Amino acid sequence: SRNCKRKTGTPLPPYLLPLSTMQKPAASTQYTKFDIKDTTWWAQREMGTPDDPYNQIPKVESADPLYDEYIETAEKNFDLLLQESEKEEGWVLLKEQDGITIEYKDAPDDPIRAFRGSGIVHATSEVIRLHLVQIDLRPYWDPAFEGGHYHMEVCENVRLVYYSFNAPWPVTNRDFIVCAGEKITDDGKVLSAVSSIEREDVPEKSGYVRGYLGTSGFVVKPLDNDEDGKPRCMLVYIAQVNPMGWIPSMVANTVNIEQPLCINAIKNAILLTQLMIEESLTKLFELPEEQWEAKTIRRVILKAIDNHNGKKDMLLDPYSYVVTGTRKPTQNVDVIMQELGKKASMRKLWDGALPYLKCTANKELFAAAHAFLEN
Repeated sequence: SRNCKRKTGTPLPPYLLPLSTMQKPAASTQYTKFDIKDTTWWAQREMGTPDDPYNQIPKVESADPLYDEYIETAEKNFDLLLQESEKEEGWVLLKEQDGITIEYKDAPDDPIRAFRGSGIVHATSEVIRLHLVQIDLRPYWDPAFEGGHYHMEVCENVRLVYYSFNAPWPVTNRDFIVCAGEKITDDGKVLSAVSSIEREDVPEKSGYVRGYLGTSGFVVKPLDNDEDGKPRCMLVYIAQVNPMGWIPSMVANTVNIEQPLCINAIKNAILLTQLMIEESLTKLFELPEEQWEAKTIRRVILKAIDNHNGKKDMLLDPYSYVVTGTRKPTQNVDVIMQELGKKASMRKLWDGALPYLKCTANKELFAAAHAFLEN
């Protein structure tokens, strides 16, 4: 892990310090009501392994003149995002749609409006954060997302990121280069904030118009559990997107009205993942030891995906990762699970899936895990 230190020697806030290097203990199989005040997961949150492709990126060295600037940009983005997520002054209610409150705000010196959306997502802040910051999960909730990659790392919580997006004909596709950061506040809010930057080593590409993002991003606010004991959060999205190019500001503002509806897409992607995990783990726990074979394991997992109209990669990729510890295993996960045996495989799946399992509050599944894994 790489620590972030300003050249001036000024200490960084706690959220910019390295992650804990402690090993995670085995995930509990004992069902307990979710504690919204528990933020211990942040220090052990999913950041990938050192050999992950998206961690094999250059580092912005502390001697770089832009190093402090990127740290300060991230901090300013956090402050502004949190401030705008909580204040009412200047925000005008536009509409309520599909459970999402959509508002806009005019800027005195910019014709492009900022838009704010808010809605409840039945998941923990840990799970929501995964879907917000992991590039490989974005296609499941953002249909316009074409691709992206980490360009450089400032520190674990601040990276320079490239994104590209499809646009409907005859509009040219857009791309962005941003300073992206994440943090957790003392009261448990999770922030994911971005804003555009310029980099000479990321020039504009043919076939794309370089767009501009003012401070934008998500604030995840944990709420009390619902009446069924399931965790939930208020997800707030703020965006100021200037597509640049020839598109008039009036047209850009009209199109941007729909941006906050991504909250529902995120909610649906999380729910779909939860349902597939629940069904597949339930069936795998029920599978007799003598039937623990690769073809049967794969059939159970694919059946859970098909039953919920999911995509194979949504479950097979994370299952491969939590079982093997690498993004690029040399064998299919079902083959590896057969070799490991049922108990070792299910322990790995349970440990890896626990953040989602906390969202389900499925007492029967916890009981099945406890009966099998603890005996």
